Amino acid sequence: MTAILEARQLRKVFGVTPAVDDVDFSIDAGTRTALIGPNGAGKSTLFELLGGGLSADSGHIAFNGADITAWPPMRRAQAGIARTFQIAAVFRSMTALENVQTALLATVPGGGGLRAASSAFKGEAEALLDTVGIAAAMESAVTDLAYGDVKRLELAMALAGNPRLLLLDEPTAGMAAAERRRIMERATGIAVARGIALLFTEHDMDTVFGFADRVMVMHEGKIVADGAPGDVRADPLVRRIYLGADADA
Repeated sequence: MTAILEARQLRKVFGVTPAVDDVDFSIDAGTRTALIGPNGAGKSTLFELLGGGLSADSGHIAFNGADITAWPPMRRAQAGIARTFQIAAVFRSMTALENVQTALLATVPGGGGLRAASSAFKGEAEALLDTVGIAAAMESAVTDLAYGDVKRLELAMALAGNPRLLLLDEPTAGMAAAERRRIMERATGIAVARGIALLFTEHDMDTVFGFADRVMVMHEGKIVADGAPGDVRADPLVRRIYLGADADA
């Protein structure tokens, strides 16, 4: 496989404490990678570095062969990196359809901004809402949507730019088990169909080991384990620092 994303000696320090400490990894095109670890391990900081929300103190990030270390978030998005957030980043004053139209407009230089959302890309937006399973709610205000549907809407918005890499930050947080399974089945199905690489953080281990084909474990700013789900689940260090000594192997 070909690496779509590479991080080399990536480092971010807050005060005197490194949140990301000389991290090295690569993500292959079309793969599904889970990033797990205890609270404070550095997962969210690493996501911010990859998405461009934070600047690295040192190290390099390459995407699709280009050095994107200094690129701002919008340029990374235009290059093919999309992300969702722990708290869904949607426009709550708009309908579901208008949210996706706005996301599509953002992919076009000089697209017209928010005021043009009501008339542009209607067919494309409807198709994306159908893809994530909420076409029936397209005219609903975001404030009227169920929590799981808001997360699906955010996924549709992330897909608007035809990404090659999708960063999902705790995509199932706050959901019941059945809804977690449904949204991950939807997200991974879309990724497989479109050849998108997924990198997602998650605390629910059933989700991690049910949907990832690779698991990376962070602890104190470092990646301490990286491999197939079964191998990582059986790793003594991972069991001690995160899964618990009595976790099923």
